[in-house]
Amino acid sequence: MQLVKELALGSPALWLDWMRNADSGEIVVGVATRDGKLFTIDPETWTQQDIVELDPPTPIWRVVGNHHSTPANCDFALATLNAGVVGVKAGKGVMWQHPFGSSCGAIAFARRATDGKQLIIAGGLDKTLRGIEPATGKLVWGQVFLEGVGFVDVFDIGQDSLAVAGDAAGNVRCFDAFSGLIRWHAEFGSNARFCVPFGENPDTPPRWLVGTDEKKLKVFEVTVKGASDPISSVSTIEFPWQARKVSERVTAVSIYDFTSLGESETITPGELIALSNTGNECWKVTLPGSIEDLEVFPRTSQESIRIIVATNSGSITCVDPTAGTVTDTLSLSKSPVNCVKILPDSTPRCILLGAACDDGRVFLIQCV
Repeated sequence: MQLVKELALGSPALWLDWMRNADSGEIVVGVATRDGKLFTIDPETWTQQDIVELDPPTPIWRVVGNHHSTPANCDFALATLNAGVVGVKAGKGVMWQHPFGSSCGAIAFARRATDGKQLIIAGGLDKTLRGIEPATGKLVWGQVFLEGVGFVDVFDIGQDSLAVAGDAAGNVRCFDAFSGLIRWHAEFGSNARFCVPFGENPDTPPRWLVGTDEKKLKVFEVTVKGASDPISSVSTIEFPWQARKVSERVTAVSIYDFTSLGESETITPGELIALSNTGNECWKVTLPGSIEDLEVFPRTSQESIRIIVATNSGSITCVDPTAGTVTDTLSLSKSPVNCVKILPDSTPRCILLGAACDDGRVFLIQCV
């Protein structure tokens, strides 16, 4: 990996994502900061295009980009501490604001393949999960989570777009992303950090993988009767944090050590493990720090698959998913790298990465 360019923003860069203009194909990168600013960046020159400042300033926990942006819909949606969800048009500023009763930190874009319809799915600590219209910011549907929404993801499975969300009590629910109708409900009794589709096997019902604060990974099935009790469970040394599908048979899971948070200057090594679709551990690798974010490239091909990992030790690491070996590491900072994203014009031979760092810098990285 090679650092190509960097840009200093003056405040911790908490997250980044990109938007693509559906007509022109133009790409713009958006970076969210702790002091309530969204910076837009030209990904080719890695130079600042614009700044959107929230008034009053409040941390922007997450930014999601519209990968199929149209003139009517927002280009970026921001999940914030006190301003709810904010829709932004690149170069034009804030389009709308959708208030939440408390901090909103879980957000995703949904796009229906059949007709291109879009919806923003967002959840907060005010105990609601909401479907939000990306052109107006108006509420389309809402659901209640008694312990607040800790995560939300959108998955396209067949012709369906599914929104999966969970809370601190271990309740995980799956909804039709566009109608808000519930598909299934599972209970795990402990804070759920993620829930992802888990492998494909024509001989069994669809399987899902959930990570909980019991320091366990649990596999369950979904049938016409709903979600089953866990059919297998794997204990982890620390807390399951994120999961990404690597192939039809393998899912990578990051393990986070929360003792390294706060004022401690000691960075505890972190783990990345891979599970087969039967729930067995394929491999495990120790990394310089706990994993803040990870990406898998390419997402749709078996050729040259690589796992890109951002850690709280300030490094970006490339892992070969065949055997779980580290192939390259790039040290960027002494501060955590909060987010890493693969930019969309990347190819298997040359991957371009955008990374957001807690020291206020954002990086453009080439991975050959």
